[in-house]
Amino acid sequence: MDSYRFGAGRYIQGENALDYCGEEIKRYGCKAYVIGGNMAINVTEKRMCESFAKSELEYCIEKFSGYPSIQKIEELKNSVKETSCDVIVGVGGGRIMDLVKATAFELGVPIVAIPTQAATCAAYSPLSVLYTPEGHSDKYIHFEYEVNAIIVDDKVMLTQTPRLLAAGILDGMAKYIEIATLHPQVLDENTPIGQNSAFYMAKYTYDVLKQKGEKAVADLKAGIWTKDLHDIIYVNIALTGIVSALMQGKGQTALGHAFNNALHRDFLEYIKKWLHGEGVALGLLAQLVYNEKEDQVEELKQLMMKFHMPCSLADIGLSINDENFDKLYQRLCTFPFMTHDRKHEELLKEAINSLGEWKNDIKGNE
Repeated sequence: MDSYRFGAGRYIQGENALDYCGEEIKRYGCKAYVIGGNMAINVTEKRMCESFAKSELEYCIEKFSGYPSIQKIEELKNSVKETSCDVIVGVGGGRIMDLVKATAFELGVPIVAIPTQAATCAAYSPLSVLYTPEGHSDKYIHFEYEVNAIIVDDKVMLTQTPRLLAAGILDGMAKYIEIATLHPQVLDENTPIGQNSAFYMAKYTYDVLKQKGEKAVADLKAGIWTKDLHDIIYVNIALTGIVSALMQGKGQTALGHAFNNALHRDFLEYIKKWLHGEGVALGLLAQLVYNEKEDQVEELKQLMMKFHMPCSLADIGLSINDENFDKLYQRLCTFPFMTHDRKHEELLKEAINSLGEWKNDIKGNE
């Protein structure tokens, strides 16, 4: 039966949230398997371990900086079993979140997410994006239950780079641009109420990100905690994740995300150094052309340039010759959103071509 998973049983965001992580994790298990990237563990370990000790929570910690792959999931499953851990804790960014969600789902154990950046909604979304160990896109996995808890600590979030936050802003804005392809069908009286709700929530998140995003990135760069920064992190992680859950991974022409996935499949050497949200943003420029909203391209491009993001395939070093064009076009045609009629096939070709027209001078994208 069709069901909605809204992403998290409990969402906690506050200045000292990490100091209570032991108490929160112990709601779900007695021994935690903690896994995170090197940087993520470095900025959280002291406070986490103090909280674990206070709550008398046993734990093991592993540092991992690779991709969430089928191979790593199997390895992590074995590690969790061998250490007799009964709850998994992911600390870090999107790759770690996708890894621990997939592992916890297969083991049938609870999961607590402690994101250290707001570059995606991965901590919240009830799905994982898997890659090969080398970084090529592999597949999506949708889960039957939600993350048990998410702990977002304001002090920890101040340690992320402005680039990460900016990438999350564009990833969040993508939801509305992708869902808007269905307008006015998404507002039709026969549309499922979930998709109808997703449209309005996506529009709200888009407006908030557009209004407060630049200021929040500037505040983060200055090392100043503000309400705008708090709000953008909340939108990037929680609200964007809820929109994704409401759409159930279907019903919209998600060309922005598909474009990023296609680049990770067939042009990894060009896209590998760019963040998820930066690749999605590049795809959004194509999405607007596909949506026949060319008048909105320049506004989005100007925002991306302020965030020092690539605005063309030339910016990532990829030329649109006949071979590359055909490879990208054929890959995008395999995604389920694609409408196979003459009009939409021509729109897709036009969208791809629109990204090869100019080169932006990118500086300071860190």
